[in-house]
Amino acid sequence: GGRPPARLAQALEAAGQGHLLAHWGGLSRAERRAFAAQLREIDLGAAKHAFDSAEEAASGAAQVSKGALQPVSGALVCARGDQQASAVVQWEDAGNRLIREGKVGVLLMAGGQGTRLGSTAPKGCYDIGLPSHASLFRLQAERLATVRRLAGARAPAIPWYILTSDATHAATVKHFEAHRFFGLPRASIFFFKQGKLPVFKEDGKILLSAPGAVAESPDGNGGIYTAVGKSGALADMRRRGVEQLFVYGVDNALIKMADPTFIGYCAETGAEVGSKVVEKASPAEKVGVYTQTGPRDAPMLAVTEYSELTEADAMAMDSDGGLRFRWSNLAMHYFSVDFMDRMVGRLESEGRFHQAKKKVATKWGKADAVKSELFIFDTFSDAKKVVLFEVNRASEFAPVKNKEGGDSPATAVKAVSELHAGWVRRAGGEVVGDGAFEVSPLVSIDGENLRQLAKGKTFKRPCVVRPGKA
Repeated sequence: GGRPPARLAQALEAAGQGHLLAHWGGLSRAERRAFAAQLREIDLGAAKHAFDSAEEAASGAAQVSKGALQPVSGALVCARGDQQASAVVQWEDAGNRLIREGKVGVLLMAGGQGTRLGSTAPKGCYDIGLPSHASLFRLQAERLATVRRLAGARAPAIPWYILTSDATHAATVKHFEAHRFFGLPRASIFFFKQGKLPVFKEDGKILLSAPGAVAESPDGNGGIYTAVGKSGALADMRRRGVEQLFVYGVDNALIKMADPTFIGYCAETGAEVGSKVVEKASPAEKVGVYTQTGPRDAPMLAVTEYSELTEADAMAMDSDGGLRFRWSNLAMHYFSVDFMDRMVGRLESEGRFHQAKKKVATKWGKADAVKSELFIFDTFSDAKKVVLFEVNRASEFAPVKNKEGGDSPATAVKAVSELHAGWVRRAGGEVVGDGAFEVSPLVSIDGENLRQLAKGKTFKRPCVVRPGKA
């Protein structure tokens, strides 16, 4: 019929969102069916709760930022200078043992598109310009295969949980299928989608993106806990006996997959949550930094986004000559699966949302919109123990965020080339010429096993060192 379903109309009216049906009369039958289905999927109460909580947090944040921030206590950080060689070997052994026992899983946050890179494909499909033309997904898959191989002959496949979004899900699955899952067992890969929330206008009304569609956006990286629960990923981890999880973002060309040293350190120290950190390159670097808030005897660890850090705090120096707020968030984390389990639904039920004001594309042009988001690190204060683990930027962090300039494919390729050329030189080989240089992850992921391939040999750039080929 021409009228919207009565129960749906009543529910929207009761929630103060009756305006969503304003264009119902002009929709075709098929459009009405699709629109009604979308509206029924939305939990109006939860959406409003998210909007209100984010609004409240935004007004509260303004007060908090007036000086309650403290730098992270040194006791939480395992700095590189304190990482004795013998301890590092012990942590790596512990991590490899956990991998052999099938207790380690990897979770990739891959909900983003390569929009800033000038691509509509999922970021993981992006070829950053290495000689192999490997996509970020391929680099990660091949590194994961090698981590398993190095852990020992009895190590099972390391399960890989890939969190996508509406925008990237189908294209991501297709990319993996087209490349035969990069040689990994299909059964070890679990795709699942992050949640989404309706986008609001400032006045608390939900925004339409078209006459028969509600504007929605992903619920932020903090939606990971609920997505893991809802999708069956958590049940899959339990079924496989996974106890430790390595979690990371898709856009780091130097990511160390399921890093045994980091996992071993976190497990051995009894941490529920761990994060890799590097010192900020400069006060102006656009990264979130770890901070502490709350009482000095029971401080809560948090990440303060670069946009939320005042200029005075960003520039402040410590007595040791370093930045006061120096530890950058790299989106490389460790979680115990028990902790993940406890956090399912926690941020939503406690209303720990953040507000982001953005322009959203609609059929009628760009509209001012208010998004509610959850942050992955907002649970860290609920963990019994959190550790920060300092790593070497040059060997672990080459973000691919912008088309040109800093944090671009060009800077990432340069970082990979310098690191890999250094491995070959240390193994007794030579690298000459200009252009990119790459060692296939199937050959080496940390400079290991190169002596036979490289000793006494000269490699001319651009070049990729592949298995069995010098």
